[in-house]
Order: sequence, then C-alpha cells, then structure tokens
Amino acid sequence: MLPPSVRGRSLVVDDFGDVYGIFLAITGQGFSQPELRRYAEFLRRELLLVLGVMKAELFAEPQRVVFLEISRRRLAGLGINEEQI
Repeated sequence: MLPPSVRGRSLVVDDFGDVYGIFLAITGQGFSQPELRRYAEFLRRELLLVLGVMKAELFAEPQRVVFLEISRRRLAGLGINEEQI
C-alpha cells in the first residue's frame, strides 16, 4: 500500500543479477526533503557495508522545484524584460 504521492511513479528496473530485493521508504514529519535525502544517502552507504549486500539504490525521490518571483516593476526600472531572464 503505497501513499498516493508515489502511485503511478513506480518503475521496475530488472537486472538479471538481481535476485532478491527489499523496498524501504523513508519519511520524517518535520524534516525537509534535503534532510531526508541526506539521511537516505547515509543509510545507503551503511547498507552497502553489510555482508551480502551488493547494491543499494535510491529512487522515486521528489523532484526539486525552484520558484522565481519577479517584480515586474523592478525589472522595468532596470530596463530588463522577463524574456531576458
């Protein structure tokens, strides 16, 4: 039972050498996405140290988004239009 935010995003990457797998989800109320990412990377490194673990991959992380708020009045004052940005 995956949460609604991940449904439809699943991707099966089947490698002939992969014979067993475990999927883990990392969540943390009150933690930012970059903090969760750093923790997931730490866990990945630790899992790779375990005897018998050959591969540990991170996937399905949220896409990073940048929002720009532009003051048209300030741009006009500087003589710059939005297309130039």
